Amino acid sequence: MLRPSDIKCVGAMGDSFTTGLSAHAITPIDLLSEYRGISWSIGGDYTYSKFLSIPNILLEYNSKLKGFSTKLSIISSDNQTITNNRLNVAKSSDHSVDLLYQAELLIDRIKNENLCDWNNDWKMITIFIGTNDLCNFCTDSNLTKYTPEQYMLNVREALDELYQSRIPRTLVNLVLPFDIRNAKELYTGNYACQILYNKTCPCAAFPTTEQAKILDDYIPKYQQVLLDLINTGRYDQRDDFTVVIQPFMAETKLPENDDNEIDFSYFAPDCFHFSGKGHAQVALSLWNNMFEPVGNKQSSWYIMNESLKCPTKEQPYIYTLKNSVKILNEFKNTTKIQTTTPSISTINIRNISTDNLTTSHHHHHQNHKKSKMNLSWNRMKFIAIITGLFIIIVILILGFNKRIRAGVFKQETGRYHIFHNINDDDEVEIFSRPNIKSNFFDDNQITTTHGTRVSLK
Repeated sequence: MLRPSDIKCVGAMGDSFTTGLSAHAITPIDLLSEYRGISWSIGGDYTYSKFLSIPNILLEYNSKLKGFSTKLSIISSDNQTITNNRLNVAKSSDHSVDLLYQAELLIDRIKNENLCDWNNDWKMITIFIGTNDLCNFCTDSNLTKYTPEQYMLNVREALDELYQSRIPRTLVNLVLPFDIRNAKELYTGNYACQILYNKTCPCAAFPTTEQAKILDDYIPKYQQVLLDLINTGRYDQRDDFTVVIQPFMAETKLPENDDNEIDFSYFAPDCFHFSGKGHAQVALSLWNNMFEPVGNKQSSWYIMNESLKCPTKEQPYIYTLKNSVKILNEFKNTTKIQTTTPSISTINIRNISTDNLTTSHHHHHQNHKKSKMNLSWNRMKFIAIITGLFIIIVILILGFNKRIRAGVFKQETGRYHIFHNINDDDEVEIFSRPNIKSNFFDDNQITTTHGTRVSLK
């Protein structure tokens, strides 16, 4: 039985959605920045009252929490080793095949860098992977690297590494991949997004008819193979280690504004990754999933004005398979993921041998290292071109305008409003996301938001 206050250390594995890529981007060059300090599952910048993330919530229960990442860095081939990343071993360009190396790196850091007490600290590790697999499946001419079967084997290999390392006192949150078909709607945000999607997610944004059919088949199977893997009980043979599926991404729809249009404030300027507001929403959803019993977890995002679910006297523990047994008996025929995807053809993972992996341990450490560096270099060159064009446009605009006035958020009676008539000496606060209602504190107050105070002079 694990309570939030028992968790002493947090870690995370995944891709650019865990590194916080572009989360607070304003200029094109910012698209290369990883804002790991505000990552939904592992970011520890600011405090709970200023920015919502899993570590910032846990810090309210245990002020000595360790392992969370802070600050930001520029994307590079070796940025997993930056000191401020701590136990955030995610890498922006990684696919599921790279998860094994991340598991090895995480184990090594816990053991050798004194970031956690290996034997005594309870650890919570969050894994979210698969987006890059689905975004690039059509680039594999043989269509073998990114199949649901191979995806499951890659994830299983990483989980086996954690489990067989005998890392004690560990809860793993395994987050199901989301429906990447939404990319066809997201890339319409602006012309720059259309250009970037050719690099970030071409197979989902611009699929052929045949590729669209494959994607329709892959997405539910990607989710189902993980459910089947965990339901085997493979990682429940010890009392101090377990893996729990958190399905809040599985059926998430694109957020809409009051005009029933896509609310792009949840996304970075590339119209793909989460903005600071998006990271906060995902953190809220993961936390609430953790306090819902296995078999009755919400399978879509919680909207921003919903409250955090907190431990109660009746149920002070984070739900795992073992402590959800009673609830499972009541809901065994109404599991949300299973009832909403009845047509999924389940793959028999018990009969798939690790020997069938199309990528070996050696292949991961050698061949993929070179390909990932090439991918990062190509992406950097592309962004550099976009940045150059942006600078030219700015120079032209400044040549015709003496001054550009911008509407920002100004505090009035406890709220923040857009205003346009700004005096040169006004001092205002600019915020990146709206307030989030929370019942975390006894007084049930509205939390403030992360922002920066500036003087318009």
